Amino acid sequence: MIHTPYKEASKAEALTELGKALIQAHQWQEAEQVIRSISNEASNVQALAELGRALSQAQQWQEAERVIRSLPNGENKAEALTTLGKALAQAQHEQEAKRIRQQAASIRREANRISRLLPDKMRAEAMTELGTALAQAQQWREAKRIWREAERVIRSIYNLASRGEAMAELGTALAQAQQWREAKRIWQEAEQVIRSSFSNSYENEKAKAEALAELERALIQAQLWQEAERVINSSFSYTFYYEKAKAEALAELGRALIQAQQWQEAERVIRSLPNGENKAEALTELWKALARTQLWQEAERVINTLFNEQSKAETLANAPTKFGEHGHAVSLIQREWLRVTSRDEALALFPLVCGLIPLNPDIGVELFNAFTWVDSFLRG
Repeated sequence: MIHTPYKEASKAEALTELGKALIQAHQWQEAEQVIRSISNEASNVQALAELGRALSQAQQWQEAERVIRSLPNGENKAEALTTLGKALAQAQHEQEAKRIRQQAASIRREANRISRLLPDKMRAEAMTELGTALAQAQQWREAKRIWREAERVIRSIYNLASRGEAMAELGTALAQAQQWREAKRIWQEAEQVIRSSFSNSYENEKAKAEALAELERALIQAQLWQEAERVINSSFSYTFYYEKAKAEALAELGRALIQAQQWQEAERVIRSLPNGENKAEALTELWKALARTQLWQEAERVINTLFNEQSKAETLANAPTKFGEHGHAVSLIQREWLRVTSRDEALALFPLVCGLIPLNPDIGVELFNAFTWVDSFLRG
């Protein structure tokens, strides 16, 4: 049987989900085996980086470092090393933490050296990330110097929308480092720059919307809810692109409010969305969060008001694994897998079964073995 790129992509996606479930179940060796079998290089690298971060958080120091060092030099490796450094520091292994953080900063520093050959926007992004790595390594003086240099480079970006987007990213990095005064100054300037950019073509409108979206995400991440909502609502235009961007931004704000357990504000923002995929997904996240905090009546009320019948059915199908009725979930999965008529339909049901793997890790191992059996069978 010929394996088309689409089918290979579907297999890679399913194996990635399986690997993540095994990571969640702390089945480290099985997770690594599954992840290393993923043929898609980008998915493989991202999943290995996630495994490295999980091992760090589980204080499996040597295994974490081994997995992370197997990654190619780049942002994924630098971020995973940074996570390992943080975990070591929290466990009071200061010497090891310092060594790892310095290696992460070194990787980013080398990337920054190479970035001098890049366009201004890409160079600014690399310098912003380097400043963050240096700050995490407690090298504050050098971090602030790099951020000032990043700001200088950003001001040289000709396209105003791109300049504003880069400023928003710099503001986020400063906020994450608790440099709030500088972050707010940069964000205010970012908004002014973006709004002053030209909008005389579709491409310009699109770039402006994307830049505003970056600023909105930065404000949301900083939990500046009212400021974020103000920017989102004042970004409104009568073009389709802006309406779509606004809906996505409001949905993101709603999800952030859910995570902060600001239930009433979250529901208010989400219900202001037009009916569509963004609203359905956000409402689904809301009821799940309410259920996790045992606000059963509120969760049921949100489920019953889901406007889209298909979304409502999918939500209820996932409900057993969320509410702890695992016997019902197993029965549902078995019934649905007997109903499917294609490999793609079977793969689409993976989110249901992955929710059960932490309860019985052997399921994940058997599923991986089943992949091998099915591939061998289809190849004849």
